[in-house]
Amino acid sequence: MGEGAALLEKNSEVLLGPPPTRRNVRTMVTMPSEAATDNDLVRDLVLHGIDCMRINCAHSANTIGAPSRAASFLPEASPFGSHV
Repeated sequence: MGEGAALLEKNSEVLLGPPPTRRNVRTMVTMPSEAATDNDLVRDLVLHGIDCMRINCAHSANTIGAPSRAASFLPEASPFGSHV
């Protein structure tokens, strides 16, 4: 493995946790605005294997506090699945 690939693997694990056991990729989901009010949506995505949750604050600009509300559901969801 080359130096660049080794560095990528190391940094990916630091950022995203250990690699998934049944696949060679990690899954990032850009959360919809509904994630700010729908705990079940976040939990279900974690249950189905997301590794990283991306919150696009530009789309939530008219909903004050929406990104932080969506992120607040992660501690409840994370015991069900991924290293989120």
